[in-house]
Amino acid sequence: MTENSEVVPAGTETLEVLATGQGAFGTEGTPDVSGYGGLVRTVHAAPAATRPYGGWYDQAVDTLAEQLGSDFGPAVSKVVIRHDQLTLEVEREHLLSVMRHLRDHPDLRFEMCMGASGVHWPEDTGRELHIHYPMLSMTHNRRLSVEVTCPDDDPHVPSIVEIYPGNNWHERETYDFFGVIFDGHPGLTRIEMPDDWVGHPQRTGRHPGGVQGGHHPTAGHPPGVQVSDDVIYDTAEEADSYDTTEGKVFTVSGGDWDQVEGDEGIAQRIVVNMGPQHPSTHGVLRLILELDGETVTQARSGIGYLHTGIEKNLEFRTWTQGVTYVTRMDYLAPIFNETAYCLGVEKLLGITDQIPERATVIRVMLMELNRISSHLVYLATGGMELGALTAMTFGFREREHVLDVLESVTGLRMNHAFIRPGGLAQDIPEDAPQQITDLLALLRKRLPDTANLLVNNSIWMSRTEGVGYLDLTGCMALGMTGPVLRSTGYPWDLRKMQPYCGYETYEFDVPTQTSCDAYGRFLIRLEEMQQSMRIVEQCLERLRPGPVMVEDKKIAWPAQLAIGSDGIGNSLEHIRHIMGQSMEALIHHFKLVTEGFRVPAGQAYVAIEAPRGELGVHVVSDGGTRPYRVHFRDPSFNNLQAVPAMSEGGQVADVVAAVASIDPVMGGVDR
Repeated sequence: MTENSEVVPAGTETLEVLATGQGAFGTEGTPDVSGYGGLVRTVHAAPAATRPYGGWYDQAVDTLAEQLGSDFGPAVSKVVIRHDQLTLEVEREHLLSVMRHLRDHPDLRFEMCMGASGVHWPEDTGRELHIHYPMLSMTHNRRLSVEVTCPDDDPHVPSIVEIYPGNNWHERETYDFFGVIFDGHPGLTRIEMPDDWVGHPQRTGRHPGGVQGGHHPTAGHPPGVQVSDDVIYDTAEEADSYDTTEGKVFTVSGGDWDQVEGDEGIAQRIVVNMGPQHPSTHGVLRLILELDGETVTQARSGIGYLHTGIEKNLEFRTWTQGVTYVTRMDYLAPIFNETAYCLGVEKLLGITDQIPERATVIRVMLMELNRISSHLVYLATGGMELGALTAMTFGFREREHVLDVLESVTGLRMNHAFIRPGGLAQDIPEDAPQQITDLLALLRKRLPDTANLLVNNSIWMSRTEGVGYLDLTGCMALGMTGPVLRSTGYPWDLRKMQPYCGYETYEFDVPTQTSCDAYGRFLIRLEEMQQSMRIVEQCLERLRPGPVMVEDKKIAWPAQLAIGSDGIGNSLEHIRHIMGQSMEALIHHFKLVTEGFRVPAGQAYVAIEAPRGELGVHVVSDGGTRPYRVHFRDPSFNNLQAVPAMSEGGQVADVVAAVASIDPVMGGVDR
């Protein structure tokens, strides 16, 4: 550390005030809607950490200081350690230098930047826009975060795409939602919002999010399709073709093929819109393919068709109500969305170690059942898209049985909102363990049907072997995780490497393949279902009677549900207790349901192993009863960036197999 770095003795920090909320629920003169109870609250900037930091933090900061030399003080303005997470606050002029050292130095080796999350603090004068970069070192199995700020009136930050190519879409998303301009980005255009949207919807305070309307200079590029870094065309009549150095490219729609007439002897290429209709694009995904005959010469993805503003909506709901929103993102893995979100909230609350064991075991059991159901949809839809309709029948048939069990446990087949901050919404039914035992027996009998049908099937292998190829170098560059990464032979699984929910106590294997292709990812998912069943069996053995919600009555959701003649609701015993026996219980019930609990100011990044890879959540609290900012690093969003690398140079039919092997869920991509 240098003398310029902001480190002060513990207990003597002069905390910087970011915001003061007062009046009705935090904002003077506004309706009673946002949950601050009329109390004055002060939001402080995180204090600088003091030496020694502990663990590997000292060594990492010292190594970075050694590499930066005299620039360390000006570059790293503050070192923050909160919630067992190291954050380096870096000045934007030095961002690229810091990132290169984090990636390249052998003692640091943060190979992946797991995205970019914007946060807007209008009261933080001169640095209103914060950009949070979660960093991952697979070599040393470590995480840290880098945070950069810039003012509203000069929202420029250097792009790190040249260092971390997988951050391309993440920077576009941050530009789209917050208006941060990443200088040097190869194609900084909107990615989720409509092209004619004016403003940036995630901004707060005096910078409203804007509205949709006619094209505006601040709304990004006019509507069109970018098929290369320097060519943008639209669907106007005068732009139905354009010349390139390799020939003429035509833009045509269905029914117009007969009108394409090129000059004899001149190479011709055609741009085809594949999607966003659902079949063969694995969701509401638009693929823009530039073709030379049947060969794909350029491929681009168009997303945003399912954008519902879930992250923005979370800012207007309590922390508990937020579960109802996040469960709807990746709608094939709702339990994972809920768990990641709740783990983040619990980290900010400081109650991670207080979650009852029974609740944790049930969380693991439901996640693994959800992993099985998600992989079954992959098999079903992937089989359908490649013509294996029997595989589709098998996949959906088995998934129905899994959803039956999830419905019995949570009350819903999808979008459960069952995992809650502090535990679970309710305990599982008495007959649930037997239902799950019967389900496992059925799956062990029927899952081999799919394996026997497709493994070593010459037709299936001809459609998947060598298709969608992406090696370990490509995965590292693009930030790929999940089955795509494990198909390169790299056994990275957060359940093993950075365990959560007690996964380190379960016995299971991490399947890998070395083919780097669609067939390898298929084999991995088959085996992962077998391993998930092993984990579920161990969960059943560990189920012991006990509570399923944290004991703290100021956090625990005040409900004891039961089924009565009029349906499901609070039990008569619970109503009798809060209405006639305990005034304190009634007060807790009223406050938690109407206002919610307060979460201490701070931020945390939590990651779990979802069916498609790392699902990360960046949770930010300003000390109130609503999230100030929640951003999800959805694996489908990140992994879709690999479509060009997997598809270009192959056949059109291979694009379908490549996208299916990524297994994107567009609800998670668009959120």
